[in-house]
Amino acid sequence: MEKDKISLEQTMALEDAIAYLEDLADGFRAGKVIVAQGDTSLELVPADSVEVEVEARVKKGKAKFSLELEWRTPMEPGEQVVITPVETDLPASEAPKAEAKPAEAKAPEAPKAPAKDAAAPKDAPKDAKPAPAKPGK
Repeated sequence: MEKDKISLEQTMALEDAIAYLEDLADGFRAGKVIVAQGDTSLELVPADSVEVEVEARVKKGKAKFSLELEWRTPMEPGEQVVITPVETDLPASEAPKAEAKPAEAKAPEAPKAPAKDAAAPKDAPKDAKPAPAKPGK
């Protein structure tokens, strides 16, 4: 990515500095700030979220106020990084297909009641019911 830069440091009347800041604020309100110097100009489009850094100090009779505004410019569609789960050089018909999800495990079936003849003791009456099966057996 090419880095374009315009910088300026000069002394100006307070009223001119105020006009400079007002033009900057108007540009932000309009959604575009154009900075020009000679034949060079930069068009800055502020993002919805802006990082603001302010520094103010007084040292040995000299006051300084710095204001830095920074934001990320949105990427153009061709510049975005795209991650795909398959190789992009394969035609869609040859791309690996996602594996089918395994079938859900079925609930274990309840144990079947033992046959009447097998569960009843030989000497028990024919109309007697077998004892219930014990869990786990």
